[in-house]
Amino acid sequence: MKNRIIALVFLLMFLLSLCACNPYKEPVDETKESSQLQTEPEEFEGYNRIDSSLFDFSTGLYTEAELTKGYESLETDAQRECYRLLEKNVYYISEDADASEYHIKPVTLKKAKLSEAELHLVISAFAFDNPQVFWIDSSFSYYATSAELYLQLASIMSAQQVVEASGEMYSKLRGIFSELPANLSQFDRELFVHDKLIEVCEYADDEVLSEDDVRVYTSLGAIVDGVAVCEGYSRATQLMLSLVGIESYYVYGRGNNELHMWNSVCLDDDWYYLDVTWDDNGEEASYKHFNITTEQLLSNRSILPLYSELKEEEIVGENSMALNFNLYVPNCSSDYMSFYSYSAVTVTGFDEENLGNIAQAMADAVNSNKDAVYLYIDPYYLDFEYASDNLFYSGDYAIFSCIERANEMLVNDTISNEYVSTEESAEQYMITVYIEY
Repeated sequence: MKNRIIALVFLLMFLLSLCACNPYKEPVDETKESSQLQTEPEEFEGYNRIDSSLFDFSTGLYTEAELTKGYESLETDAQRECYRLLEKNVYYISEDADASEYHIKPVTLKKAKLSEAELHLVISAFAFDNPQVFWIDSSFSYYATSAELYLQLASIMSAQQVVEASGEMYSKLRGIFSELPANLSQFDRELFVHDKLIEVCEYADDEVLSEDDVRVYTSLGAIVDGVAVCEGYSRATQLMLSLVGIESYYVYGRGNNELHMWNSVCLDDDWYYLDVTWDDNGEEASYKHFNITTEQLLSNRSILPLYSELKEEEIVGENSMALNFNLYVPNCSSDYMSFYSYSAVTVTGFDEENLGNIAQAMADAVNSNKDAVYLYIDPYYLDFEYASDNLFYSGDYAIFSCIERANEMLVNDTISNEYVSTEESAEQYMITVYIEY
């Protein structure tokens, strides 16, 4: 018999300590919460069952996306059976806590052998597909005999606390999606999620992290508490996008010399990378990391290996610490639905037509109560540095001509030509122009 306690840097939390009218169902009535918990007989004795329907956060406007890439990454029948049992058992939590944790009903596989690395894979695959499961703790234990494999996970919450948290999550999401129009394109649905998450969440500061609040690593932390690190942002992004019909997964890598997490997003069969964490600058939403390509992403990040690329000893690591790995990393080569390609003014020169397009975009921004205009400097026609210099720093200072033209279009407001600031992204050929009026 083998008995090991594994400190898993689990792909649900702890892994990255860094860095129109909406037909919703009624929220959970706290006076009826006890009916959501049932102690079951025989093999389930001692466990409270959570009603999984509490995690149906459907908007009623869009068909929810199916998240299956984690399950599809599994290679054997035993791995898939373990996943399916885990999918069921996470909703059974022990009545009593053990050392401040609650046991989840163990997964027992008969006549099946899974290595320690395979257990990491299965648990990670489940987490990969289920951003709504926010209560799994960061450790597991297992033992194996010739007849069975026994896998034990833990919860950071009691079943009653999970029920209460699900009600909070439901209420928050109902409020967010009450502003979601019907019949939006996939791009606009993604944009809605991006902007709303930045609006309701802020990056966890060092004080919060020093308190060891594990919720900052979860979708619950980002959506309900409004405080998260990149893992919480990414899990919340995945959950919210799935609710508006967009398939998305998280990706592990490194950025700014730290472990980091962001999302891959599928729009019209093309994959893009989205980093909501890095687009949240604490004041307003940026779009520098909205649907970028692999090439653009790798300019300031690296992507960690796939599970299939690692040896078992690399996955488990020293002292039973799990190595970070990915399950699905798409090649993102299209920029068709990048924010800038989709939304920005394309600048090909400084003739009347181009200057008029910039001016019109400025006037439209004011009329829409927005404070930014996005310019895509088409590299086929213009050198980026030359274009930037000619717009803002020397030559004709073309931006002031654009402001003058925009003000001629406006009735009640006037754009200031004294308070213009910019943010440049040369690798994306993008200039964001911030205006005041």
